[in-house]
Amino acid sequence: MSHPGYRFAALLCTIFCTVLATGCADYEFTVNDKVVYTPIPLFAAFDIEDAGLRDCVSQTIDDNKVTRAGELQSLSCTHAGITRLDGLEVFTGLQVLKLQHNKIGVVQALARLPTLQQIDLSYNALLSVSGLERLEDLYQLDLSHNPALDCDSASDLGNRRKLSLTLPQQCR
Repeated sequence: MSHPGYRFAALLCTIFCTVLATGCADYEFTVNDKVVYTPIPLFAAFDIEDAGLRDCVSQTIDDNKVTRAGELQSLSCTHAGITRLDGLEVFTGLQVLKLQHNKIGVVQALARLPTLQQIDLSYNALLSVSGLERLEDLYQLDLSHNPALDCDSASDLGNRRKLSLTLPQQCR
């Protein structure tokens, strides 16, 4: 039978090693000037012109330690002054996209993201949502508070059974 003090010491050692290993995951380790561990670099192969979107994507990649484009599944960029979505199509794993309270006018770039399931585009400057009808996995779309939206561009979306669609006042 082991002494309770030994079990406590072993538990403390295990906790210490776990904390040390997870806290140092971003650092390169060397032994005798020889690299024994190099962390996988974060994903950076994207070209987004819109500064607000670029900053938001960069921060999300850093926060979630994204190393491949397909790993980014959720993106929340609210109140970021975003006007364009070009360049976002590289993130083919995106499922949830929250872009409310920006200045987005068109969303054609989103049509190239087939895995999108939820999109919040409320409080923007949308003119058209053409292309979003191609997103077969889309089940939730908020277009509310877009006073300039051409309601005809959203008409195909309103016919989909599985889609929870929130339209701006002028389209109801």
